[in-house]
Amino acid sequence: MHIPQPITIEGPIVRLEPLSMDHLADLELAFQPGTWQWSFYRFLEGDMAGYIEHSLKMCRDTSRVAFAVIDIASGKAIGGTSYMNVQAHDDSVEIGYTWFGPQWQRTGRNRASKLLLLDHAFDDLEVNRVEFMGDADNTPSRNALEGIGATFEGIIRENRRRTDGSYRSTFYYSIIRSEWPAVRARLVESIREVTG
Repeated sequence: MHIPQPITIEGPIVRLEPLSMDHLADLELAFQPGTWQWSFYRFLEGDMAGYIEHSLKMCRDTSRVAFAVIDIASGKAIGGTSYMNVQAHDDSVEIGYTWFGPQWQRTGRNRASKLLLLDHAFDDLEVNRVEFMGDADNTPSRNALEGIGATFEGIIRENRRRTDGSYRSTFYYSIIRSEWPAVRARLVESIREVTG
């Protein structure tokens, strides 16, 4: 597998650009209270400059590649997503830290960004497995992953501490190379249904 790099990936609905402070104003407009309810970014309480700085630090310190999601029609940044937890030996990568402003949720933009990331992961990075994880209580995220055809693998119980001190359980989903053609066809059709 190849290691993800900060590149621009463009489709007909969204473009993924390496996250930078150039996206600050748009992301501040996209953010609404509650957007990060299920995220470890809750500690930033909507501090978008802090979010970008933290994300860029993670990119420098780890194998994470953070993207701003740009809506093609408006040209505005409407959310963020990342490649992370790169396991080159196992040909595996995680897609995570995904968020969209509420006005952009259920518009097909999340699915379109996942299609770009998954195409790039399987075709260009040559991974065998893409995984997704998050707070087990985050039903909207779980529904979105099931909607794109990811396979539910289970829940790891109380394995992460939240910023409020409570423990969260973590869900795991994945898509593997052998499943990708069928999952991709379903994902493309679901985007078409939402966006017309």
